[in-house]
Amino acid sequence: MVGAVAAPASAAVKPVFLTEVNHPCAWLLSTPRGVVGGGLIDADDPGRLMLLRVEVKAERAWGGPRETMAAVTGVRTGSIRLTTPAVATGYRTLVCATGGPADSPEAQRTACRS
Repeated sequence: MVGAVAAPASAAVKPVFLTEVNHPCAWLLSTPRGVVGGGLIDADDPGRLMLLRVEVKAERAWGGPRETMAAVTGVRTGSIRLTTPAVATGYRTLVCATGGPADSPEAQRTACRS
């Protein structure tokens, strides 16, 4: 099942994207305070325990390792939407959301956006 979702990370900006149940989506927003990472996962069953972790990562050198600058994790039943604190950085950034059923790590997926 796929549907459009408006998931605001701030009052002024409302990204719209498609989600698939039990698969996370990620977004990155530039704000005056820095980069904010966001993620969403919709559960196929409102009573299912889900996990979502959203990370803002920075690449200090082209092709170098990515360092996690901010992260947030949530575990609860049903759908989860999370945003990280703003990160002020001049480096290339990437936001990754990892999530899925909390009781099935093998079913969890990762989506990234830059």
